[in-house]
Amino acid sequence: MGTLLAIHHAGNSLTDYLRRARPAALNAIPCEFYSTGRFISSPPTETTLVILLYGVTIDEHQRNAARTSGTFQGTIPLGVNLHLLLVAWSDDAEEEHQLMAWAMREFHRLPVLDRSVLIPADEWDREDRIQISPVEADFDQIFRLWEALRQPYRLSTPYLARVVKIDVDPGEDGAPVVAKRLAYTQYADEPVAPVVDAFNQETGDR
Repeated sequence: MGTLLAIHHAGNSLTDYLRRARPAALNAIPCEFYSTGRFISSPPTETTLVILLYGVTIDEHQRNAARTSGTFQGTIPLGVNLHLLLVAWSDDAEEEHQLMAWAMREFHRLPVLDRSVLIPADEWDREDRIQISPVEADFDQIFRLWEALRQPYRLSTPYLARVVKIDVDPGEDGAPVVAKRLAYTQYADEPVAPVVDAFNQETGDR
């Protein structure tokens, strides 16, 4: 199931997968999931592969797709897409290029993460899948993003992670509301009739 921590867990799942897939030559290099606030206030101080979450949007294609299994079967979760920036942070050119090439290759090799990779495993449903796909780079937008992050530009490329599902607890639904409005209109040569305006709920009348 996708809790309110689903976005955070999705980012941690990506970095955990990359950590476990690191070749020996890159084994000592950290892989970290960053928020924009952390990236602005505490950027890396050493060579690091960064997955930066800089935006979240609602996935229009999954808006009415209901769960088909699990605890929340039949409910419609909120599906969101994560806009990520993959950053090879290094002052050494060869290391920077090697780090970026390896990370992009890994997402090319395994573009879909399922419950076998997502962590923590008990927070995900067996039907959950997160697809990682590269986004065509608009370097004007990327440079503006770096300006907003208040950091000098580093080698980076955008990715999209879709769809992260955030489940809606059926117990949060309120009782249905029934509204009733009755109006009587006075016609010519007829006595004035009262206007009745009633608002009723299943739990009582107001």
